[in-house]
Amino acid sequence: MTKDAVHEPLITSKSSAKSQQNSFKDGWKPDITSILQLVKLLELREVNHIEFCKIKCVLDEILRMHKNPELSEILKLLMDPTWVATGLKVDFETLP
Repeated sequence: MTKDAVHEPLITSKSSAKSQQNSFKDGWKPDITSILQLVKLLELREVNHIEFCKIKCVLDEILRMHKNPELSEILKLLMDPTWVATGLKVDFETLP
């Protein structure tokens, strides 16, 4: 599987905004530190908008899975493959 295949379909800003809106309705709040780090990367032009949306989507899913006891064990198994596929290293022990 190629690195690009993991990210398909591409997330558009419209679908990302709708997903975020639904998340807020469910009572989920984003991790401010992660968002601030992503904004800083955007400001430094080290990541473009499409990559930002991909990273944000992965982070959102990780946080949702972490909060669900049944999915948390599966998440532990997916952390390393996620890191390899996205380059996004998340420390499972520091998740809120």
